[in-house]
Amino acid sequence: MKKYSIILALSLVLTIILVGCTKLEDGKLNTLKRVVYEKLEDEDKIKLDGDYLKASVERVVLTKDSGIILDERYIDEEVYKIDFIGKDTGTIPNNKVIFVNDGFLDIIGYGYLD
Repeated sequence: MKKYSIILALSLVLTIILVGCTKLEDGKLNTLKRVVYEKLEDEDKIKLDGDYLKASVERVVLTKDSGIILDERYIDEEVYKIDFIGKDTGTIPNNKVIFVNDGFLDIIGYGYLD
């Protein structure tokens, strides 16, 4: 019985740690989305859904073929790719892809849209 209590307690602690880490990661991603959204030009913001939290974020290796690259120093480097959703749901494509560096979150390129 004592063995099962210890296993249950350890499972509970591990679950709490994992949930805490996930919430921390979500907070970092939301901050990243907000900072990059605020750096966009007003003409870009007008075309996007104002809820930047809906954007998706992933780490990708930037290539020359990724889009319009503003800073080629980051080619073959891992950067953030943020895909913001557009307002006009009737048009395709309905998004804007932004590449940003890891350090200062500077916009270093815009992704091609399908």
